[in-house]
Amino acid sequence: MNVNVLVDASGSMTENDKESVVKYLLYAINGYANGDNSFSIKLFQWGNRLIEVESVFKVEIEEGRASDEVVEFLRNHSEDKNFIITDGGFTREIKNGIRTIPDRKDIYYVGVGCDCNMPSLRSVADSEHIYLAQDAISCLKKC
Repeated sequence: MNVNVLVDASGSMTENDKESVVKYLLYAINGYANGDNSFSIKLFQWGNRLIEVESVFKVEIEEGRASDEVVEFLRNHSEDKNFIITDGGFTREIKNGIRTIPDRKDIYYVGVGCDCNMPSLRSVADSEHIYLAQDAISCLKKC
């Protein structure tokens, strides 16, 4: 099974020490994946553009808005599990785009930060697909 981990690297992720939480989550996910050979992880970040990242050490939070490339990525990777680490600060275009994806059962969200916009996450997913940062490994196990 393939698991794509997408890190929201937009400007809002620089606030309230979310970068530290994201790094911690990525280390935990990497450790979990190394101990479980039933799946492989690919790491991506999306800020001004969506790019594959070769290592958890290479993820960099950027200033600016999140690109809507994430919607096309999710549409093209519907056969994989997609694990999104975000503060829910999606633009209207991103939210509307995600809502148009026909099969969203393999998209999971991990909300990060004390200011995580949970209503925004609930607008694109049901509660079974939304997790808090401290439950990220439980989310991976469910995948």
